[in-house]
Amino acid sequence: MVQVCFSVAFLCCLTGCRSSNGSPPTDVKLAADTDSTVKLTWTAPSTGAPSKYEVSFRAVDESAYAVVATVYSPEATHDPVGKTGTYKVAVVSGSTRYEAPDSISTVPVATSPITLYELSANDSSGYGWNRDSGFGRTYSMARVASVDSVDFFTSDWQSGANGDT
Repeated sequence: MVQVCFSVAFLCCLTGCRSSNGSPPTDVKLAADTDSTVKLTWTAPSTGAPSKYEVSFRAVDESAYAVVATVYSPEATHDPVGKTGTYKVAVVSGSTRYEAPDSISTVPVATSPITLYELSANDSSGYGWNRDSGFGRTYSMARVASVDSVDFFTSDWQSGANGDT
């Protein structure tokens, strides 16, 4: 009876009692790097020392992810050659991969139509995208607080709001 209990306990430790020596990266972020490249950054894992990081990309018209970068610090740059798609980041510790729980995407987000007024016509004359949600909205060009949010505006370069746009 003692031998059987010992054997079962030993088998359990071999198959199901592995200690975790790593964890996935967190807080994966994506930003434009140049006109044609993107930059991914993330927070290093809280446990374990990664051997390397692997960044994978799946273009919208493809069915599988492909590793596009192997790096040794928590950032990578990728040229998607004009394609949009989804990125995943994984920590590699020895032969074990710890994939970040969330993927991040460059696929455009469509929003409802909005009216963007000429610069001197209305409060809603600047347009910008929220970097966290990806949704666009109008901003007042008369408010200093809008400066970091506005990506473009329209103007007929005349004072007043009577000219053609």
